[in-house]
Amino acid sequence: MSNNPASPFGVPGAIFAIATPAGDQLSACLGEDALGVPLSEGSLAHLASASKLATGLLILRLIEDGLIDETAHIGDYLADARVARTPGVTIERMLCHIAGLPIEVRHELSEPPGDLRVHEGMQWPGELAEACLVTDVVHEPGTVVQYSNVAYGLLALAAERVTRRSFADLLQEIVFEPLRIEAYVGRPAAGHVVAVTDVPSPYTGTPLEPYNSPMSREGGTPWAGVLTDVSGLLTLVRSYSASGNFLSPAMVERATTDRTGGLSGGFISTEAFLAHGSSRSITWSPCPWGLAVELQGGKQPHWAPPTMPGSFGQIGSSGCVGWHDPATGVTWALIASRTTESGWLVRHGARIAQSALAAAGQLAEDESAAPEQQSAIGRPA
Repeated sequence: MSNNPASPFGVPGAIFAIATPAGDQLSACLGEDALGVPLSEGSLAHLASASKLATGLLILRLIEDGLIDETAHIGDYLADARVARTPGVTIERMLCHIAGLPIEVRHELSEPPGDLRVHEGMQWPGELAEACLVTDVVHEPGTVVQYSNVAYGLLALAAERVTRRSFADLLQEIVFEPLRIEAYVGRPAAGHVVAVTDVPSPYTGTPLEPYNSPMSREGGTPWAGVLTDVSGLLTLVRSYSASGNFLSPAMVERATTDRTGGLSGGFISTEAFLAHGSSRSITWSPCPWGLAVELQGGKQPHWAPPTMPGSFGQIGSSGCVGWHDPATGVTWALIASRTTESGWLVRHGARIAQSALAAAGQLAEDESAAPEQQSAIGRPA
């Protein structure tokens, strides 16, 4: 199905979920996916970069358990990584994207040098992990915010080394099961996965198409490999808040406070993402980032309004966003059936966020009014 410009924001369909500070949830579905399949609350979706919410929770829990030191150099865990020889590439800097690593993996052993050949059956760890290990920095660590998939690949490898467990098993046991999330990493999903339109790739329409192919959905990468539903995405981002009861209060404070020191940057791209035909840069000055979550921090334009500077979360280029506003305690998640390539999320995300706050406020009012309404039912006329 081609994109339907008559639907909201040019998106064929969307699934929306909101959680109030009390934990009450509201969800809504509209339209269909790119194949014409009606969307539902249980529709599974490719989270793309919003998968970093899950990887981040795993790393933060390992830090809390004393298995990883956030101040340590990545070379302490991965002596065979090329960046093990580069000063300043710390766990903390990797989590907040200031370690100097590029967005995408490089593979100097391939032909031509620097290109990682995409093929069916490509999964984590395999050659994707090898590509992370041979990727070097492109900026001096601690000088710019450079969003990096490579950083999260190396973090996952560190987690595998210290626990001697696979990344997929670690996510399942440490993150998904305790949070009661139905999620899939590196394996086929038990149900239909939302197909998305507007995919910028030379592989579109082939078995290698980003987001829509089994190869993409079952790759299991630490930076983009999670499939879950809107409730799962909502729970992942809410787990970074005090009300999420997943991280300690001290870790919540550290994770959701700017760790970049006022640096500028963002999604700085000079080349296409893996299997994509193009990529778009978006930068801010300054560009605040926490440990595994992006902070709004007054950024404009943005998918959260500047009136929520303390809000945080993560977007996925497949067309999803999970966000939380500590000032109001409201969390929202959106899964759409159109990628972010056109910029619709940047243009309309702030309005979506404001709608989430309004809906949460109405839900809270309805909940508070319910006891009074019930007591009036049995009163004599």
